Amino acid sequence: AGLLNGTGATAPAFYEITDNNTAPATGTVEFRIINGSINTPTGGFDVYIVPPNTNLNGVSPQIAGLTLGQGSSYVSLDVLQTGYDAIVTQHGNQLPYVDQNYNLTAGQIRSLVVVDNGNQVSQFPIELPDLN
Repeated sequence: AGLLNGTGATAPAFYEITDNNTAPATGTVEFRIINGSINTPTGGFDVYIVPPNTNLNGVSPQIAGLTLGQGSSYVSLDVLQTGYDAIVTQHGNQLPYVDQNYNLTAGQIRSLVVVDNGNQVSQFPIELPDLN
């Protein structure tokens, strides 16, 4: 995380986050989120991994308050033909920074790394295939 020529809070930083490449249960997929954004809002990020077009009103995030340098636990979900939307918001707010669809097949695991695009959170996380 950090900026190439950054200093202080924006200086380049290295975070080691351990993968779990154990195959998920039959008929499921797994996601986790890693926060690599120096533009993380106060309180961190909340993450919703939901079927497409889900209204978030009344929905609790699977991951709450993810701060810079943290990796979440893996979230295991049944495979959906439509895939899942990964929605990243400021903690306690449902306005998305990220709203991307991921369509995985049974047994796949993905890590999504929230990064920056200049001075703001990128709408496109880096997708890492932990297990194909």
